[in-house]
Amino acid sequence: MAKLGAVDARSELISEARRAVRRLDPTEKPGLVLIGISGSAPLAMSALGPMGTLLVDRYLLTVTARSLYVHRGSLLKNRPGKLVHVIPLAETGGLVARVKRGKARSALYLRFPGKAKPTRLSITYLSRDEMERFLGMFPEGGVRA
Repeated sequence: MAKLGAVDARSELISEARRAVRRLDPTEKPGLVLIGISGSAPLAMSALGPMGTLLVDRYLLTVTARSLYVHRGSLLKNRPGKLVHVIPLAETGGLVARVKRGKARSALYLRFPGKAKPTRLSITYLSRDEMERFLGMFPEGGVRA
């Protein structure tokens, strides 16, 4: 099987996230999909080599007309992984705790239900447009800097 390039792999992962949402609820119409990576700083993880990939998770945030679906999975697999949250859009106020924008990577801190501390997601420059659209979908006051 031919190896996919970064853009092709990203497109395939976005399609898989949308299919995963439709499998859970066929009435949903998935729109925006934001890809983020949790864990420590990406440079620190890459310094650990293959072991570093085991210490981070990939998050796929899929926005529909009614809800935000959050899947968490391994970096090693090109699929969404486990569904960890389904948050109605009406309850997403205050979800975004903080945003740090950078040239190559940005950090998005999200307050997931049941978590004491915000989860840090590293967003690459490839997903910057999706991150900005994602942030624009929240009600006023949803982002606290």
